[in-house]
Amino acid sequence: MDSSTHAIAVSPAPGQPSANGSLAQSALDGLSANVCVLDEHGTIVAVNAAWRHFAADNDGDAARCSESSNYFAVSDQRAPGNTDGAAPFARGLRAVLAGTLQQFEVEYPCHSPTTQRWFRARATSIHGPGPARAVVAHEDVTAQRLLDQMLRESDIRYRMLLASMGDGVFVAEEYRFVFSSVGLADMLGYTLEEFTGLSFDAVIDPAFLPLWTQRYEARIRGDAHDPPHQYQLRMRHKDGRETVAVEVRARRFEFEGRVAVLGVVRDISERARSEATLRDLEMQVRDAKKMEAMARFASAVAHDFNNLLTIIRGTAELLAAGGPEAPSFTEDLCTVTDAVDRAAALTTPLLTFGRHQHADVRRLSVAEHLGSVIARALPGGVTLDVHWAADAADAEVLGDRAHFAESVQHLLRNAAESRPRSGHVQLACRREVVTEPLAHRFGVIPLGEFVVIEVTDDGVGMTDDVLDRLFEPFFTTKPQGQGQGFGLAVVHGVVRRAFGSVRVASAPGQGTTIAIYWPCAPHEAIAERTRDTAVGAPGTTPPAAADTIMVVDDEDGVRRAVGRMLEREGRRVLLAASGAEALALINSDHARRIQALVTDVRMPEMTGSELVEAMVKSGVDMPVLFISGQLNAPLPDHRLSQLPRRFLRKPFTLAELTAEITTLAPHRPD
Repeated sequence: MDSSTHAIAVSPAPGQPSANGSLAQSALDGLSANVCVLDEHGTIVAVNAAWRHFAADNDGDAARCSESSNYFAVSDQRAPGNTDGAAPFARGLRAVLAGTLQQFEVEYPCHSPTTQRWFRARATSIHGPGPARAVVAHEDVTAQRLLDQMLRESDIRYRMLLASMGDGVFVAEEYRFVFSSVGLADMLGYTLEEFTGLSFDAVIDPAFLPLWTQRYEARIRGDAHDPPHQYQLRMRHKDGRETVAVEVRARRFEFEGRVAVLGVVRDISERARSEATLRDLEMQVRDAKKMEAMARFASAVAHDFNNLLTIIRGTAELLAAGGPEAPSFTEDLCTVTDAVDRAAALTTPLLTFGRHQHADVRRLSVAEHLGSVIARALPGGVTLDVHWAADAADAEVLGDRAHFAESVQHLLRNAAESRPRSGHVQLACRREVVTEPLAHRFGVIPLGEFVVIEVTDDGVGMTDDVLDRLFEPFFTTKPQGQGQGFGLAVVHGVVRRAFGSVRVASAPGQGTTIAIYWPCAPHEAIAERTRDTAVGAPGTTPPAAADTIMVVDDEDGVRRAVGRMLEREGRRVLLAASGAEALALINSDHARRIQALVTDVRMPEMTGSELVEAMVKSGVDMPVLFISGQLNAPLPDHRLSQLPRRFLRKPFTLAELTAEITTLAPHRPD
């Protein structure tokens, strides 16, 4: 049994969902060994189906060996004074429960008047919070003992015993199975005569054949680093339509004066199906939790959007009723624009986490950008202590300004919300040079120079279970309706994409420290990478007969709004509701009057990219401004043109639109 089996075997703690206990019991019942779990006093707290069946078959009273029974008392009653197995094992088990031994095992005979059997008893300590526990497994090793006895005595009687065993036995040499028990032949659908002499490639599943051959050759050579004696693989059934999951135990020995490999094969198909079912159930539970979290998140976003739409609509009606002469006209306009900005900000976590957020990478002054973040990140009642290392005052990093600010904001808010009331949050900033890779719970910090931004709170801290899921999307420890579980997932994603790392230290009752390792900008001058995707000579524009801009968008309201914004700046405007309509206007006499094209990226029938490609192929070219609410939209091949191609995210302000158009097409008054 491995450590994962031990973890499954432990009974669920009080208050845990019953489904988890059912899953754990299903996993226990899938094991072929007789397994029980003991508390620190030796009381049985859980058993599997194999244990119950064995107890019923041998005692006739399964209740004596079931939950709540004391293992030592049952053992003493069944074998008082037994020195072959029960008594030594009881002493070893007590040492395991006392913590002086990690594991103890012993083999012992368990014969009946008609059958000889041997068992291996193994006790293993379970590590975890609370009192000591142990897993006890009794495994039937009769097949192995009979094999050893056969090799020692070389008597045909033991071949007859092998033929009656449930497990299969083989001897392999020269890449063939030169001996087999009836059990192995039956397992794979052969008669004994058919199976004996088959080559490896006729029996072993092709996916496992290289591994099988490698380990067989290592045993034949007698390598010092002998391969594992026990491992799992799949063997091919005679009908060729299925494979059988098996567990193989093999060792090197001399067979009729020649070096060969002896092995025992156990069919574990039922166990494999049980484990697969358990994995499927766990996946379904995780998926259900994610869907529930997504529903909560969607509900929260819809709630916030509806609030903002209420602000916009109500204020717009007040503006319409009062007109520009109303005393609150300017204030109402500011209310509307502020609501629009807040609505746009709601999409940022989704776009960032989904990797749809455009990265406008620049050299960023850490001091300048942290200062603006700190000023607005913390709620009232929280005291923030800021500590700057001397070498961090002039530090610069390479990154997207919005992403950098957002990651620090999430850390500060998370720290502030870790306390039910007011508290202290500390932010420290320093430089750190990593000369050797530093492994930590969530990854590895690579070599290089980093700006380390460390946020520490004196809140409740986190358990290991919470830490394991800290950066999991939709995971939150906040009450329902108070968190969507995106904040720290966004931080982790943003920092990883910047080739940095996030390190966490926390313990219950001791607060939490989360450190962002953000790569420093190189010392040499680096040209900023902006949203301009032009090649060749950016900013050059073709001669134009007039100052006309074409606006293409399938949304009527957006198309009219952009047109009016451009008209306000003194531009003539041509409007088109689709790519096909725009292409028809471009290929008409209007083409010579159009100085630049503003087009939505995602439109039905013909996208903005397809429109620009078709325009260039028709022999017409001009500067293009792409606009979209999503920033991962594909842009046309830049090699098709030497003229500028720029991008502006929706929603945008009049000033932002004017700046982009002025860059693409300088104003040419009549």
